[in-house]
Amino acid sequence: MNDEKSCAICHRKTKTFFCKYHEEAKQHIEKGYKKWQNALDGITWETYLKELLKLKETGTWSNNVIKYELEKIKNGNKKTSE
Repeated sequence: MNDEKSCAICHRKTKTFFCKYHEEAKQHIEKGYKKWQNALDGITWETYLKELLKLKETGTWSNNVIKYELEKIKNGNKKTSE
């Protein structure tokens, strides 16, 4: 049985939902959200993601994950659970 999948964003072969690059970016985004929540009481996940997209410091891998997450929200899902 082949347990290899492809990244939901870039389609690289992986054993998880995202490739290692997008998974690492997702973890950094989620860690940052906790900090933003503490600093900006009540900021939503969606607002946080939109604000990150505006920052020139946000890298390509993170931008990919953010756009993926925003598309999920648009389609009625709150956050990637993988």
